[in-house]
Amino acid sequence: MLVVAPHPDDEVLGCGGTIIQHVANGDSVAVLIVTDGRRSRAHGLRTDEMAETRYKEAHAAATLMGVEEIVWLGLPEGDWKVDTLVAALAAHMRDSPPGVIYGPSWLDYHPEHRRVAQCLGETVAAQTPVRICTLHVPLGELTNLYVDVTGDLPRLRALFEAYWTQQNSLLRGLRLRRYSGALNRCGEIIEEFWELSGEEYRKAHRGSSGIPVVYGLRYLSLTDPLGYVIGRKARRAIAHRAYG
Repeated sequence: MLVVAPHPDDEVLGCGGTIIQHVANGDSVAVLIVTDGRRSRAHGLRTDEMAETRYKEAHAAATLMGVEEIVWLGLPEGDWKVDTLVAALAAHMRDSPPGVIYGPSWLDYHPEHRRVAQCLGETVAAQTPVRICTLHVPLGELTNLYVDVTGDLPRLRALFEAYWTQQNSLLRGLRLRRYSGALNRCGEIIEEFWELSGEEYRKAHRGSSGIPVVYGLRYLSLTDPLGYVIGRKARRAIAHRAYG
């Protein structure tokens, strides 16, 4: 499996528990981190300090998950070109064709998540399954794969602690996992995915976006219902693109 993470911590935010289970099942896992995360303003670190810190955090998290292959592209956050990433993704998939990919989508509010999804859409093979992760944005009715990670909660918390500069963001991801468990009654802590074929993913992300920017979970939990309500139009639009 290949996890495409726009920033260092998105692999944990989107599918940390699922990665743990893949490793436990003996699957080969590679985590490809696109940007260096330098633009985070957490803890008042300078940009170079933040990039170096998040590099160390990513490798610490990979060790905790048992991931042996971490591909650090290290593109400067907010200052990279689509062609550069497309070439890097194409080269990696040519050399190490993945059996399944976990990654972002246009169903997001973060511009870099959306740009990475565009690049992935240009490089994924038609027959390769892609599992879209929830990066603070509920997938709602698009979810067709649920992974119960309740038993992995202690290790998930340890992963959050490994990314100490991003803990506030990651804790919102834990809220989303709890909501999914409560809504779907299939476990206490659930990671949600929208699984598509590579061809469907390519169709969903072809051309200029046209998918409205959606609302994700914010720091105050009282606003969380908006994350589910605001975004219906976007979910319908991206589903129409994928399935025609």
